[in-house]
Amino acid sequence: MTSEVKLRHTAAVVLDKDTRTPQPSFADARPDPVKSQPVYDPVTKRGAEVLANLNPMQKHVAFFDLNGDGRIMPWETYQGFHRIGFPWPLAVLAAVLINGTMSYPSNPSWIPHPLFPVWINNIRRNKHGSDSEVYDNDAHFEADKFEGIFLKHDPSNKGGLTLKELWDLTENNKDTMDFYGYTAEKLEWGVTWWLLRDKKTGYVSKDRIRGVYDGTIWFQLANEDEVKRANKPPITLAAVLSSTLLALLVGLGLGAFIMLLWLVLATVVPTRITSLAWGSTKWLGRFSARTSMLPLKWLADVACTFWSTLPTVT
Repeated sequence: MTSEVKLRHTAAVVLDKDTRTPQPSFADARPDPVKSQPVYDPVTKRGAEVLANLNPMQKHVAFFDLNGDGRIMPWETYQGFHRIGFPWPLAVLAAVLINGTMSYPSNPSWIPHPLFPVWINNIRRNKHGSDSEVYDNDAHFEADKFEGIFLKHDPSNKGGLTLKELWDLTENNKDTMDFYGYTAEKLEWGVTWWLLRDKKTGYVSKDRIRGVYDGTIWFQLANEDEVKRANKPPITLAAVLSSTLLALLVGLGLGAFIMLLWLVLATVVPTRITSLAWGSTKWLGRFSARTSMLPLKWLADVACTFWSTLPTVT
């Protein structure tokens, strides 16, 4: 009787996915493949302890929790992406897309949070369809699925994936009627290739892709970016003046080109063509005004002003 009770208790623990303790996998015990760079953030002074006691999917995003409070705020997403090499407009876009789509699924409450944080503890809820299934539904890392990516999509065994091979990977993972997951998968792998590819070979190495899954690659990129900033020469007065002069010359050149184009149109283009163009832009302005397409109307007004300066049919 006692053994039967123990068996039922064991079965209950195994089936209760939300309360069971995450079991260590082969991938968790594997040494950090990025051996050249330690897991250390030179700006926030965080090290390997950030990834301790986290499951693999939580490790994937832990770098972006800059203050370590268990939530990734939009400004932390922006700062994190900017520090790993994103230009600031793309970093802003990443913050909008990521926090805008991942905040509510990870929210422990039914009430949406006005600041759109992403809760790391519930990050597994953001697992989408059409993915590679390297993370299972309990946020564990599936080593065989990871190896299967390269067995199938790296037939030459070069140790990495090109953009074309990553595209084929996302096409192979596509699920029916899953526009969100399919789009997210394309964006994720496209950004991975753009950010991590080798400039000479054009492919992303297997170790770097492994670093994306376990979160170590973000610390490596932050270290690399910090080294670049430290080695970057300081801005001097001569550099500012030369940049200003270059911008002035470009502006003058563009203005001269526009004036030359105006002279050519005014002297060479037949008057009937200019009259037709002027009439067409006037019609476009009336159409846009009736349909409330204000940007199109403004463009038409500018075009009408330009064409009205040229000779027309009398």
